[in-house]
Amino acid sequence: MTRSSNPGKSRWLAATIAITVAIAMAAPLWPEPAQSQAPGRPTNIGNLVRNFERMAFPEEDQIEEWSTIKRWATPISAVVKGDGGAEYRTKLRVLFAQLEALTGLEFSVPESDSAATTDVIFSDRDWYRSQAARSFQEPDQVQCFSNTSANIYGEIQTATVVIPNDLGTERVGECLAHEIMHTLGFPGHPQRTFYSALGNGNSPEVFTVNDLIIIRALYDPRLTTAMLRDEVLATARIVMIELLERVKDSDDPLGALAQRQPVNWWEFGRPGNFGDLPAARF
Repeated sequence: MTRSSNPGKSRWLAATIAITVAIAMAAPLWPEPAQSQAPGRPTNIGNLVRNFERMAFPEEDQIEEWSTIKRWATPISAVVKGDGGAEYRTKLRVLFAQLEALTGLEFSVPESDSAATTDVIFSDRDWYRSQAARSFQEPDQVQCFSNTSANIYGEIQTATVVIPNDLGTERVGECLAHEIMHTLGFPGHPQRTFYSALGNGNSPEVFTVNDLIIIRALYDPRLTTAMLRDEVLATARIVMIELLERVKDSDDPLGALAQRQPVNWWEFGRPGNFGDLPAARF
């Protein structure tokens, strides 16, 4: 027996299927995870420890044995100020979602917050030059800059990032990743051959796999701001050996390294390996 079909219903069904397919092709149900955006492959442990030391200690204190680390111990709230900055708020939130996973601290980017711990300021060129001249001998050679303040226990309390608002989109992206990494407790810079958002020159607009490992190491509970330099480096080596083992065969390095799950993972990517981790407020 042959069944007759309803042409109108068939056309409606075909159109519905076509629209569904088009939507699926344009926007997958699970968007690409934020963690997959971390470029590069992890380097070896010797290179990681060497550059952790260069990045986590002020460059003028590189040879001081009494030096120790600084890092945040409380939630971080950043506000974007100045003309042209609002369009980069989402990019900052993506970086903060990664940092929340790695550090185990709460990160937020509210529209405004009088109690914010971090100011990200987009300024005109003249004001930028006047501020850069206070800290740098050749301010015109400085693309963007940041500073932090910490208490006597090595806990960072406030941070400021300053970016000229006449930079192109790519340069602003580089500045955000670079300066936000400085404000985490990395006052120094890596070797030029070390692939990192904290590199001088043309650096990536996102945290690299090397960066994820080093950030995660700085905020590992086994490191404390009471440790002196040698103990910090010895402990960081132990921590990073373990972290390297986690990421070496992983296609989701952020998920492999995470200390907590950003609660808004659905906005920036699928949950990945975050399933067993406590959710964080974002």
